[in-house]
Amino acid sequence: MEVAHILIEHGADPTVQNKCGPTPSHPSSEKGIEGVARILAKHIMNVTTRDGYGSTPLHLTSEREHVEVACILVEHGARVTTREGYR
Repeated sequence: MEVAHILIEHGADPTVQNKCGPTPSHPSSEKGIEGVARILAKHIMNVTTRDGYGSTPLHLTSEREHVEVACILVEHGARVTTREGYR
């Protein structure tokens, strides 16, 4: 968690996507890493970014029943009505 905070403080872009589409918030949500999810949600303007499979961070955390991370994402604007899959 502290590493994520330090990286952002020193200019790391928490919104960057790799060629498959996920942002750093996708794996932290999928793994249920609460502290990192909170830091990233606070610094990311759009917590509803889709990965290459059409999944948002909220989809990934919900599939794995990480309730606390799901609450963090919703508090920061994740839409619970967004459907999974390609647009």
